[in-house]
Amino acid sequence: MKILVTIFFLIGYSVVNSCCQINFHANSNLIADVNYLFQRIERIHPNMNYSLSKADFEKEFRGLKEKINNKMNIFDYWKLVNPLVVKLNDGHTNLIFPSYQLKGVGSSLFPFSVNINPKDSIVAIEEDYTPSRNSIPLNSRVLSINGMPINKIIDDMLCQTSGETISFKLSKLKYFFTPFLYALYRDMEFEVEYFIKGEKHKLLVQGISYEDRYQKKNANPKPYTLFIDEKNSIAIIDFRQFLDLKKFDVFLDSAFTLIHKKNINNLIIDVRLNGGGSSSLGDAMFQYISKTPFHQYGYIINKKEGKLKIRKTERLIKLRRNKLRFKGDVYVLQSNFTFSSASDFTWAFKYFKMGKIVGEESGGLSICYGETINSTLPYSKLEFGVSSKKFYNYGASENMITGTIPDYYTPSSEALDFAIQLIKAKNK
Repeated sequence: MKILVTIFFLIGYSVVNSCCQINFHANSNLIADVNYLFQRIERIHPNMNYSLSKADFEKEFRGLKEKINNKMNIFDYWKLVNPLVVKLNDGHTNLIFPSYQLKGVGSSLFPFSVNINPKDSIVAIEEDYTPSRNSIPLNSRVLSINGMPINKIIDDMLCQTSGETISFKLSKLKYFFTPFLYALYRDMEFEVEYFIKGEKHKLLVQGISYEDRYQKKNANPKPYTLFIDEKNSIAIIDFRQFLDLKKFDVFLDSAFTLIHKKNINNLIIDVRLNGGGSSSLGDAMFQYISKTPFHQYGYIINKKEGKLKIRKTERLIKLRRNKLRFKGDVYVLQSNFTFSSASDFTWAFKYFKMGKIVGEESGGLSICYGETINSTLPYSKLEFGVSSKKFYNYGASENMITGTIPDYYTPSSEALDFAIQLIKAKNK
């Protein structure tokens, strides 16, 4: 079972310390924390040096400890330590951003949400949270903030973003742009240079509070929902999280009962915003859509008592009797953000020829680390996760490690419309 530490969205955390100060008595406490962090990673991770050599890691680790001082606040400490974790190049091994502390920073947060194009790193205004709600036109391209070119800001943020590929990291930054901007630069007002309708503009806006920036509307979308378009004989399952197998089993039974009752011929499964969870939910879904036995993994490697243990898949998972098994055409929508168990799901979906995939290459790779073990640093109380296993998607090869490749490449924002047009064209 592959489990991802879910990306920590910035809603609903209590304040630990309103001034964000760690309150250490000595540098030794901070150094003890960082020693503990990397000792845990070395003990748990199957191969922490697969991307960064042991010699290079030790050199950077020594330099990191020399920069530690007890005048740091929680964001200073995270900003200093996190880049070395990022250099391990593992999206499941990360030092979690202390988002709960943002409630204590006053009116200092960037008052916009943004979209970031994973192909070209273009940053565009998505939503305006300033008091007027119309200070910068939506979809304006951001060129600079406080005189710093946006590409430099993105480069700085990528150094703080765990992941195996740039496209996956950029897709994550959509959610972390505002908190990272605060942690990296601490600005309280923002001169935004932007481009819209062939013209450049500049506007100075004030920072806003955590409460104003992270309003509760649509804060917690349901992990899985069903929509049926009877006219076009299409069912759409919006699958946001691989979460809670028991509830998912109930959802699947009710969803496919309705799909069967309505005589629906086309199914779209949308995992574009799915960052993973428990792979057992993928197995449960396959029992409704696969026409052949299947398995998501060929090999799983973990570390036990300092030694690597390899577990090979001996046989495929058999299809059980299921009167609700879907017999029509199935399409999966994915994006660069599709990660961990969601990416494993799309890989098996394609490998066992269950249907067609529309969108972008998945953020998760065919061979990667996962099944995160969570811990907390003793003094700073920063949370972190460490991969405990190495996973080989079924049929994956060491000499060709990629994400799941779509059958139809299209920007993820257009994938649903593209799939619907495929269905309509087929039905003509």
